[in-house]
Amino acid sequence: MPQEVVAQIMSWIFPYDVWQFRKLSKSFNELISSSRFAALNLNRFAPIPDYSVDFSWAPTCWDMLSFHSPVSYQSEYARKNLTHFIKLIWLREIRAEVEIPASWFPHLTNLERLEWDECSLVGPIPEEIGSLQVFSNLICH
Repeated sequence: MPQEVVAQIMSWIFPYDVWQFRKLSKSFNELISSSRFAALNLNRFAPIPDYSVDFSWAPTCWDMLSFHSPVSYQSEYARKNLTHFIKLIWLREIRAEVEIPASWFPHLTNLERLEWDECSLVGPIPEEIGSLQVFSNLICH
């Protein structure tokens, strides 16, 4: 079966469930881990962002899912859903011990303030944060 047909079929499976198929074979892993497939799959399931709101006071379930997703999904999710935010202020909202997704930062071009206070984040602050042009405030502890 042509890979494009497989991609179209697999893209109708919820992202968390389709990620499990990466273990089936090298070709499934390559397909499901690709940015193109991540974009197709997220377009089927992730909600359309409200671009009139430029701040977020709490993560959505999709934001939280992104923390646990493959890098290609993190990047595509940030490109589609987070680029318009100037503030991400999530106080005590991230309970799982996860790393800050470095793949988000190339897409957070409007971000001025990132405040993830009293969250359970682990690991270093990604160096990609240094490439943000208008960024001025970081609060994480």
